[in-house]
Amino acid sequence: MPHPDLSARVATDLRGRSQLQRPDLGGVELSHLGRYLLIALVIAGTMIVGAWSRVDLRGTAVALGETERRLATAEANEARLQLELATLRAPARLRGQQESLGLTENVTVIDLTRASQP
Repeated sequence: MPHPDLSARVATDLRGRSQLQRPDLGGVELSHLGRYLLIALVIAGTMIVGAWSRVDLRGTAVALGETERRLATAEANEARLQLELATLRAPARLRGQQESLGLTENVTVIDLTRASQP
């Protein structure tokens, strides 16, 4: 006894040979099914790329925020070090160190090369 679904799809043509009928897809022809599948794949791919780019954009924003914070810290450090360097090089500070070490400005320089020659 043949299967009832299979026997429903088998039809006899005018010459008496059996032929399989196309399955009923609710008004959608098989020739158009490939187009619909392609459109569905394009839409799904677009949605996947959109979601991935959104996630990647958020990750990039987080990294950019962290980099901006590190830059601000580095710039503040550089300004502090520039101020400290200017303080260390200040003429008043250098004079104070000169006096504390007992160095005087009135130093006689003797050129030994001339003194050794008669």
